[in-house]
Amino acid sequence: MNDILQLKGTLQERVNDNKPGPRNVPNNAPAINSGQLKPLLRELQSLSKYWKEQNIIKGCLIDVCYTDVIAKSNRISGFFSGSGSVNSSVVGARFADEEKRKHLITHYVSDAVVENTIQKLQGCIKLLDEEFNGVITHDLIESLNNRLFSI
Repeated sequence: MNDILQLKGTLQERVNDNKPGPRNVPNNAPAINSGQLKPLLRELQSLSKYWKEQNIIKGCLIDVCYTDVIAKSNRISGFFSGSGSVNSSVVGARFADEEKRKHLITHYVSDAVVENTIQKLQGCIKLLDEEFNGVITHDLIESLNNRLFSI
């Protein structure tokens, strides 16, 4: 028979005043350049075209490959955001490479979400190229977040 855990005393709750800070890439992450985003844009455009021609399902199945095992809270929340949370679009998860342990997450999203994502990515590439000479770093994003300068 299991023993029952009994707590004695009173539990006091307090409000958590800690709020997350502005978004940024990890401090040790390499710089992000528009040349890295352009192949992603072409892949998304190709996937969008492919799934529009298919009559199997309504919507798109898209695999996202991470370079490492990724926590649920660190997934691409801005990319496939639509009617619900990005985690609600996850329909599968597996390891792509057992040696390097790359996480492969499969998302099921609507055509409209993919088109919206393509537009966002085109805007990101344009912004990087026109305002940041095609490259942005953690420190530059930090400066923008702290309003040390504006674009």
